[in-house]
Amino acid sequence: MQMPAREKWDSSAFASYAWAADEAEFAAVATKATYAQRTMRLVGTSPSPLEPENLTKLRTYCESFEGIEGGSMSAPLPVAIKALVAGCADVALYAEEADEAQYAVEVIGEQ
Repeated sequence: MQMPAREKWDSSAFASYAWAADEAEFAAVATKATYAQRTMRLVGTSPSPLEPENLTKLRTYCESFEGIEGGSMSAPLPVAIKALVAGCADVALYAEEADEAQYAVEVIGEQ
């Protein structure tokens, strides 16, 4: 995933919502995530199922992201170093889709 050049966008150290972030609590798309709905590749020593509280939080973020994003579309597209919720992030704790994740509901690529 290619992040936009920082000099072309307004950026902040932290945002509750960012179009793009280096790190996010939740990202719709992430390069690396701890917990993901879908991932291309699992990383780590041994995959195990998501714990119920992490699965619940992941599903809540995934279900509410469209509303969060839609409510922010009229504002300028922020870029942040850290964000609570981001459209895309290099690293996220939770992600709807990740290139690689430690835990995932579905692996859509290699294992």
